[in-house]
Amino acid sequence: MKKLFLRLGGPLLFGFIFFVCMALAPVEAPEQPGALQGIKWQTEGDRAQEVIRFHVIAAGNSSREQELKLKVRDAVLAYLRPGLQAAPDEAAAAAFIKNHLFQIEEVAAKTVRMAGFSEPVQ
Repeated sequence: MKKLFLRLGGPLLFGFIFFVCMALAPVEAPEQPGALQGIKWQTEGDRAQEVIRFHVIAAGNSSREQELKLKVRDAVLAYLRPGLQAAPDEAAAAAFIKNHLFQIEEVAAKTVRMAGFSEPVQ
């Protein structure tokens, strides 16, 4: 029994201790932006200027409804992408979205109908 413990228990105990030490080790970011293989580091504030968030809410939690939600999201993004990429600034992007709310709703409704659902879209 002691031989079995020494053969299997020792390495398992060592592996567990090693894993715990690695999990608890602090992680530090590079001191200089871009110091890690040319990666451009951005703060949340920097990204906020480049991001427009919108939410698609499913009618329920079934897998079919969640798949539909993702289809609607993809269709709306495909519709919005050309207009938003051409927008020179945040105000122009917001104006584009406001001016196309009806079309955005139509894209979403068409996607819902094509998937065989009849729920209203707003």
